[in-house]
Amino acid sequence: MKHAAIILLLLFTPSLAAQPFDGLSEAIEQGSFGNLKAVIISQHDEILYEDYFRGTGPDELHQVQSVTKSVGSAVIGIAHRQGKISLDQNLEHFFSSLYPMSEGNYQSKAAVTVEQVLQQRHGIQWDEGQVDYRNPLNPVSQMIASDDWYQFTLTRPSDAPPGTNFAYSSGASTLMSRLVRVATGMGPDEFAMQELFGPLGIDQVHWEVYSEEGMGNGLTDWPAPDYDVPLGFSLWLKARDMLKIGRLYLDGGEYEGRRILDPSWIDASWVKYSNSENSSFFPEPGWGHGYQWWIATVTDALDREWNVFFASGWGSQVIFVIPELDMVLVAVGDNYDYNGPDVDALLISVLPFM
Repeated sequence: MKHAAIILLLLFTPSLAAQPFDGLSEAIEQGSFGNLKAVIISQHDEILYEDYFRGTGPDELHQVQSVTKSVGSAVIGIAHRQGKISLDQNLEHFFSSLYPMSEGNYQSKAAVTVEQVLQQRHGIQWDEGQVDYRNPLNPVSQMIASDDWYQFTLTRPSDAPPGTNFAYSSGASTLMSRLVRVATGMGPDEFAMQELFGPLGIDQVHWEVYSEEGMGNGLTDWPAPDYDVPLGFSLWLKARDMLKIGRLYLDGGEYEGRRILDPSWIDASWVKYSNSENSSFFPEPGWGHGYQWWIATVTDALDREWNVFFASGWGSQVIFVIPELDMVLVAVGDNYDYNGPDVDALLISVLPFM
């Protein structure tokens, strides 16, 4: 969290202290949190605040980037609930019909389990945080440019035994697409629509890689043997539909009386398998990573600490879930070239009113 900036942003309008969310839209419009395009705040299953910016509206689909990973984890969780996939199955089971998993660089990936993929403790050498995603030196950019995304990921060198080190990898997350296909016999988009999006009343989604020119200009021809959409990134959703996903997790896997995920899956998704005690990736205590979900402890202006579980994507796409407050905050943005206070500062600024 950007602490100094957050303290200033808590005072972004004098009237905010008198009336919850007064001045928030003006602050967002003026760019206090970058180029945000939509913000929704819900508590006790009631929308308290919803506004759209920079020419967008409630029917707009947004590129949610790595929020896709958390959605992919939910899809795996549904297959697990149905008994179609187990956490201890390994990548050899899912990929041996495509690649020689006992040979070369493939061999070190064969024993990686479903759970280790979800935890990002796969042992694959990968660092996508050092340079911009649009830089050809970024491994994600290199993967996108390759002829086979699965092969690119599975033939990367290994730098740790599976289950030990944390390495955030969009490539490893994209392997989830193959896991779903083998486990269910359906493409991940088809299975997600049938078992997740449909039951949530989400009837419009899109899959396309980011392009600076916007929707319709990015990659939609998926370079993998199954030609499946990647569960590492590329999903487009409406902000209100992101809220439904956050609410599904907040409500223990049920939506309008229908069980979609097991409560035990959500509990397991929000365990800090990687944290400041076992990974240098997390410099602050309270931060960590579960099953393709991030976890943080934040302090608001009233000096209260809250556990926050969130799906997060490049450019300020986020679903924040705070169970202690029965709260979900959703934001989408265009903060690809913005380095100031953004959605984390927004969250801290509204917490005193919850």
